[in-house]
Amino acid sequence: MSNTVVPFPRANLRALSAAASASSALVANITSELNALEQFMASTSRALDDLRTTETLINEASEAIESGEVDDMVAIRDVLAARIAKRQADYKRRTARARHATR
Repeated sequence: MSNTVVPFPRANLRALSAAASASSALVANITSELNALEQFMASTSRALDDLRTTETLINEASEAIESGEVDDMVAIRDVLAARIAKRQADYKRRTARARHATR
């Protein structure tokens, strides 16, 4: 058995190099598209949360009007502003507690 070295044709090396470059570019493209999709999904999720919050506030305004708690737009605005402020304070307390618990 002889130890002969069979040369690899340069054309094949160039083709492999081109294929590797194309593959790398494709992976970068896919990664970029996935990042864009992730950002879109996050913004869609935030928009849905905003819609749910708006729906909740509209329902609360309707309940306040129906119960006779308020009878004009200024009063509705004040009631909703107070409820929003309460929710924000509750959220801040919960997140502070959660941050403290993870330390």
